[in-house]
Amino acid sequence: MLRVLKKRIRRKKQMGSSEKKDIIPVVIFHVGCPEHLPYSVQSAQRWNERVILLGDEANRNVAGEWFDHEKLDLTRYNEFLKVFENYSTYTDFFAQICFKRYFLYYELMKELDFDRILVAESDLYNCADYSSIPSLKGAYAMVSTVDGQEKDYGWSSCCHCSYWTREALDDFLNFCQSTFSDNKELLLKKWNYQREHNLAGGVCDMTLVYLWSKDNDRVLNSARIFDGGTIDQNLCDRVNFSENEYRYNSFAGIKKYVIRKDALDRKQPYLVKADGTLVRVFAIHCSGRAKSAIQAFDRSYAAVCMSQLGAQLKIKLGGLKNRLLGK
Repeated sequence: MLRVLKKRIRRKKQMGSSEKKDIIPVVIFHVGCPEHLPYSVQSAQRWNERVILLGDEANRNVAGEWFDHEKLDLTRYNEFLKVFENYSTYTDFFAQICFKRYFLYYELMKELDFDRILVAESDLYNCADYSSIPSLKGAYAMVSTVDGQEKDYGWSSCCHCSYWTREALDDFLNFCQSTFSDNKELLLKKWNYQREHNLAGGVCDMTLVYLWSKDNDRVLNSARIFDGGTIDQNLCDRVNFSENEYRYNSFAGIKKYVIRKDALDRKQPYLVKADGTLVRVFAIHCSGRAKSAIQAFDRSYAAVCMSQLGAQLKIKLGGLKNRLLGK
């Protein structure tokens, strides 16, 4: 009898480990605790079995599972800094931390023995169980690339909601190291174009992600429709993959959404294509002024619109105040 029980326990453990292999851990990195962070974390936890906040003491209590980013090994990142040059209008601190997070993700994967992760930036409204998306089950990596990035050195692929195997992330980090070390001329093409045309920005992590992924057919483009859905690369942007792909609410300055509930009473947003077809959305990037929309999506689309009207008014009043003060 004891032998039978031991076999049953062993079988359950084996089943449990195989089931866990199908779960994609969601990783959110943030230092500090802005108002929108808890709502973004909650949205991820609502849909996904395992969500890890890679943070600092300021946000220790925001997520059920938290990991101190300062405990991770930065040897590889420090080697990268030896060859890194800031070819942008960003501060050195900002330019460096944009790259640093990828090294942190990789070290976290090693520390927790993850073969793959879904990276959700802290200004994301998550509305899908990422482990259930068929294309991610055997994927190598996933980033978001809007059409036409080769024009005028656009060279940008976003990772606000990105998927990485450890193999892919390791390869990307090697690419960053070798490009800054041995191929800076390529990066200077973009930086020189930015300066010649007096454009803000320049070379950043998104530049390297684009260059690494553009000719790699193993990398899924989440700006396109896949598995019947997509990822909104920017709530306020008219473009997702292509121009005029989805209907736009010009009054609120955001894409048009229809929100329904699933069988578990969770809010499920849909974008509206130009022909009226609804497209399920797996995640919504609420960057910049749209951060207040993360909480509002849990209420209604009308609440989202109101939040963005308020955000735009705040920006305009701030600009008026600065002009009155002569700033």
